[in-house]
Amino acid sequence: MFNKQIVILFVLCFTFNCHSQIDVSSVLPIRVLYTKDINDADKMNYVVTSKDTFYAKSKVIKNLNHLKSGAYDVNTMNSYLNSVFPFKSKSCIEISHLNQWTSSIVIYFDKDIPKETIKDIKAFYKDISSIKNFNIIFTKDINEANYRIKLTSEILKKKSVCFSFDNIKNEEKFIFNNCKYSLIPDSNNNVISCILEVNDKLLKDKELLLSNIKQALFLSFCHFYPDHFLENDNSFLSTRYKNNDVISDFDLNLLKIHYAEIYNCKVEKQTLIDLYHLVN
Repeated sequence: MFNKQIVILFVLCFTFNCHSQIDVSSVLPIRVLYTKDINDADKMNYVVTSKDTFYAKSKVIKNLNHLKSGAYDVNTMNSYLNSVFPFKSKSCIEISHLNQWTSSIVIYFDKDIPKETIKDIKAFYKDISSIKNFNIIFTKDINEANYRIKLTSEILKKKSVCFSFDNIKNEEKFIFNNCKYSLIPDSNNNVISCILEVNDKLLKDKELLLSNIKQALFLSFCHFYPDHFLENDNSFLSTRYKNNDVISDFDLNLLKIHYAEIYNCKVEKQTLIDLYHLVN
């Protein structure tokens, strides 16, 4: 069980300043990419294959403004950190590093999902099309998709040992008791595909079906973990999320923080702390 006294404020409450000039490469490893465009790379550093020549191009972190003090209010940043790096306990699995999609998310709905539900989800997520480094596309061709949403008759109920509920009804509505998503990463820990399974019992409750799919989608975009202590029930991070017609500004800001910079390498909790020190 989470202890409310322990959770939160591991980055924003540092009592010292770190204003020394530190190169980003001292915190993040310089990632070398290769390109065939000689004008956009290091001409002296190249690899020759049987078919072509590829020139090295370093991946440089250009923007860390989202980590600067004051870029976002304290509550928003704390909620982001608590959900992307949830507190570790004996009963809860810790997410140890950031998970980012580095290509467009192409979503396919299986045909047994109600058309009205699909229509509402498409309209809802249309509002996040302006997020930097983040893009969603919907397709009717499963072969074009890297994200599949499907119904299942399997029991998906997850032991809710990390959470407590006021009543059984709220527990039955809990996202992880009705949905399960599986992210597939590449060798650099970037997410390349996902399968979202939704319990078909929700077909009997179309409003809950819509709410759970919308919430599961959002969580899977950043591999967020719900925050039991969040009092904002309009947020997808809430275990008591209430279905809304539009995405909240709070959740939009969470996405903006997560995708402000594509790191292209494993970023763990300590790495993010070090980056915070770098710019403050």
